[in-house]
Amino acid sequence: MPDAPAALSGLEPLRAMLRGEASAASIGATPDFALVEDAEGRAVFRDRSGPGHPNPTGGMHGGRIATALGGAMGCAAHSTPASGEGCASTDLKVNVLRGLTPETGRVTAEGIVIDRGRRVALVGGRLSDGRGPRLAHGTPACMILSAA
Repeated sequence: MPDAPAALSGLEPLRAMLRGEASAASIGATPDFALVEDAEGRAVFRDRSGPGHPNPTGGMHGGRIATALGGAMGCAAHSTPASGEGCASTDLKVNVLRGLTPETGRVTAEGIVIDRGRRVALVGGRLSDGRGPRLAHGTPACMILSAA
């Protein structure tokens, strides 16, 4: 996530990333996922190359699944704070529902804010390949932080 001046809302840095005016967080380059859609309370990442980083049994490494979902859900939460606020994940739970292999192809991770209070945002996420049932599901809680 690019450095966001306190005067910007949480959604403005995401929009700058989509326009190519700001760079994404460096972790985003490793798994080859890119932000492709944003709205207040929603963010979508798409895998640019298909599943990679396999574990010893040939499936997609669980850390890659968690990174994709965590990135989408974190950006969804980050898009809701007002100027002078930010957010940080307090926990992350990921359920892998279907195995991902190189044959799965490109996947999409979507994060959506379920509820946002004054101090905590609850977010949900799903990983899919667009052809069938959800591949994985995630839920983090994100603490709303004040710059003051």
